[in-house]
Amino acid sequence: MSNDASLIVRWLLEADEGEITALSGALIWWGPDLWAWKTGEREPRVKDLKPSFYYNFRIRTYGSSEYSAKPNQYIEVPIKLAQTEPELSWVNGYPIGDSGDDTGDKLRTLSGQMVHKSAREGGKAIRKVYLVPLEEWDDWNAKTVIGAHWDKADEEAILQKANQIGSL
Repeated sequence: MSNDASLIVRWLLEADEGEITALSGALIWWGPDLWAWKTGEREPRVKDLKPSFYYNFRIRTYGSSEYSAKPNQYIEVPIKLAQTEPELSWVNGYPIGDSGDDTGDKLRTLSGQMVHKSAREGGKAIRKVYLVPLEEWDDWNAKTVIGAHWDKADEEAILQKANQIGSL
């Protein structure tokens, strides 16, 4: 499913007793890619929305070294976003760095060296990010559902059914 061919429903924790739901409680999450209407009827057209489907963060890679045979990779989670998105609150406390993707304007110094302009010099401020180890992000992504999504072709029927169930 591509992003433009599916509808995404994100804020799920709508129902009682910590159930994961969507569409004002009409759809209930029963398990991995297993959604059902609150009437108990399974809905096979609805799939889990995983964080990596919704969030598209930069991966920073540091080369391998004598201490590690494989490169070290980190997900760059923007600090401001982590502070406003409840499902990202777990990344608070990871090391902070400047985003390698959002480095602002560059200028050449008198010595010929290329540097990034600071916001004070009229450049764009470099965004601060949490550096989350890729393995930890992948583990969290594998076990976390942050919403539901379905093909655009099924949208009308799913929303119609949700409206019918919501009025029960």
